[in-house]
Amino acid sequence: MGRISIPPGAGAVFRVTIMPSFEAALRIEMWGANKRGWFSARCRGLPPRPDLLIPHQQLRRGQWRSLINHVHQSRFWGLPEFQPETGFVVFDGSDTTLEGQQGESYHRVLRHEQLEPGLARTVNFMLHTSTLLERLPDRVAACYLQDVSQPPI
Repeated sequence: MGRISIPPGAGAVFRVTIMPSFEAALRIEMWGANKRGWFSARCRGLPPRPDLLIPHQQLRRGQWRSLINHVHQSRFWGLPEFQPETGFVVFDGSDTTLEGQQGESYHRVLRHEQLEPGLARTVNFMLHTSTLLERLPDRVAACYLQDVSQPPI
């Protein structure tokens, strides 16, 4: 089973990786303890765009607690690792992985194209907080934002 290395002084770490079909892979890590948190982010550039890298930066006041609240409200720790079978296969679209490590507890959730609304809100919070979206062209940034509507049944 996978693990995420928890930086010294942190009690938990969360990592989201988004891999769209026709854009660059993006990864954001956020870690912290109590009321303080940090993040780093990167987006591999597709020519002619260069790679974007946001090195270790402190989260603004309240953002770490907000992330923890989003994770809790999404019921992340209890979600199944893989999406339940829907009866049809989709080969195109985005793959999103959210991983969390808190103490000895590790969990990851892999989704293709459709995320549960709470999970989508958590991923969107991480995207906006990282400021990566502000550095990408609008049409590219839209590829990473998650739909928060209820998935079809």
